[in-house]
Amino acid sequence: MPDQYRVIAHVGEVVIVAMDRRTFLAGSGAGFLVGGKVMPLASYKQVAPEAIEYLASQIDGFYAAEATLGPHTVIPSVLVQQEVLRQFLTVARGDARRALLRTNAAYAGLVTWLYQDAGDLGTASHWANHTLEFAHRVGDTQLIRHALTNKAMICTDEQDGPGTLDLTSAALMDETELCPKVRVQAMQQSAHGFALMGDRRGADYALDKAAAFLPQVDDEYPWYNACRRTPGYIEAQRATCYNRLGLGAEAVALWEQVITGLPATARRDAGVYRARQAVACAQAHQPDAVVEAVGQAVTIAQETSSARLRQELDGVWHHLAPWHDHAVGHEVKELLAQL
Repeated sequence: MPDQYRVIAHVGEVVIVAMDRRTFLAGSGAGFLVGGKVMPLASYKQVAPEAIEYLASQIDGFYAAEATLGPHTVIPSVLVQQEVLRQFLTVARGDARRALLRTNAAYAGLVTWLYQDAGDLGTASHWANHTLEFAHRVGDTQLIRHALTNKAMICTDEQDGPGTLDLTSAALMDETELCPKVRVQAMQQSAHGFALMGDRRGADYALDKAAAFLPQVDDEYPWYNACRRTPGYIEAQRATCYNRLGLGAEAVALWEQVITGLPATARRDAGVYRARQAVACAQAHQPDAVVEAVGQAVTIAQETSSARLRQELDGVWHHLAPWHDHAVGHEVKELLAQL
């Protein structure tokens, strides 16, 4: 067997192998293989617990890789994992089946996010529906509410404030029964719904509640770990909401605080935040600062495949309208033309 592969489990007579990190990051598009390729498993009687554990353990790494590389490099590998899970479900029963359904839901949520970041909201909606279906099939309340919030994220990207609040309100039903992670996720997403509706008080209230629960997040769910992995997570959401509300002067300082605290690996996030900082600077009538922020965001956009980042940069030009015919406007236009 080549050095870049290692055996991690056996399913019947099939050997399951996985690539090392270097091979995965090289973009091979095959993060999880069965006997060297995705193979039908219908003739086998059971699924080894080690295989399920391995699949679940990879999810956070995919999120981290996407934050560095953008979605298009990661999507092929994740889809291979998803196909293996689908085939495992054809033979799994009992506890193994329930574990697979949970893992499948977590992967479907990951794929939802990847397509959102790739700018394909139609495909993202398709996978969000799969996430919700798997969550209901396993009967996991926490996972169901996570899936509802994933759907709310798509409404937010579509600028649908009422739809966002419909889904986050459903996610927060019987709130005291929910774990802190789900409460943080749904509350911060509801803040974006309030911001889209022009309700600053509602947005701040939801974010303050989310911030209070954030230190309590301590669970083994393999999804939505960005809330505890990303420094300044809540303040990044607050700054985004202030952008939506047109409160650029208040958002500018928040963005600098958030961006300064980001780790070097959060490359895509740094680009998105710089683009949003540029919008805040335009709202605050600081055109020279817009040029600097756009320049940094464009550099990152050229390194990653994030459609979200490019869309954020498109939005900067709209907010820079008063300076379109000035030197600042020409400079920003030249920067954006590089994309």
